[in-house]
Amino acid sequence: MEVYQKLIVFVNSNLALKFRTELINEAKKNKWLNRSDFEEDYIKNVMTDDIIICLESPKFSFNNNTDLQAFVWMRHSKNEFEVFNIIPSLTRKLTYEQYNFILDQLYKCVVKKVAVKLELDTMITSPYKSMTEIIGEEAYERLYRFSRSANKSTGNTNPFDFERWCEFVFTLFRQNVKLNSDEFVRWLEENEGWSEDLAWKLAVDLEYALDILEKYEHSK
Repeated sequence: MEVYQKLIVFVNSNLALKFRTELINEAKKNKWLNRSDFEEDYIKNVMTDDIIICLESPKFSFNNNTDLQAFVWMRHSKNEFEVFNIIPSLTRKLTYEQYNFILDQLYKCVVKKVAVKLELDTMITSPYKSMTEIIGEEAYERLYRFSRSANKSTGNTNPFDFERWCEFVFTLFRQNVKLNSDEFVRWLEENEGWSEDLAWKLAVDLEYALDILEKYEHSK
């Protein structure tokens, strides 16, 4: 399953401002613009003490037929600079592939060079993630068993399907596994052939069930 990549640069607080300066200078060499006006507005509206960087990318030709440009936002917190958002400037929304393309361009052309210069470690995650990686083997086994056995027109309402659904929910809860609703829905639709409506119904059911279990646990 394709996912949004994460980019983190490990920067101690005493080097944070130097990294920011070096990054902006390197960005300019590669036709990325520092949008200090956006940074000021963000800091004023969010009222944060974090160091914020906003870079406007050059215009890229994506897949040879689409112009692609975006604003990349980075934030320094807990000795890390992390890209926390990428916002398109020419389209309404970025696909996973477009988002990761912009991130990769910033990493290869700008961030990596600065990190080498300042001897900093970086981490960029994979653009793909399996459900096993997200929730672990045991929970995945129970989810897979439910999905493959369930009637995809009725969801978890059949008694036998509901029993398998509960096994999955209880495993997530016992192991304190966090599952993003968007990723859950995408997996159900793309990998298992569930309809969008039922996939979202299951996601809502899952969130509600985990909330109930959490409240019950704290009521003891």
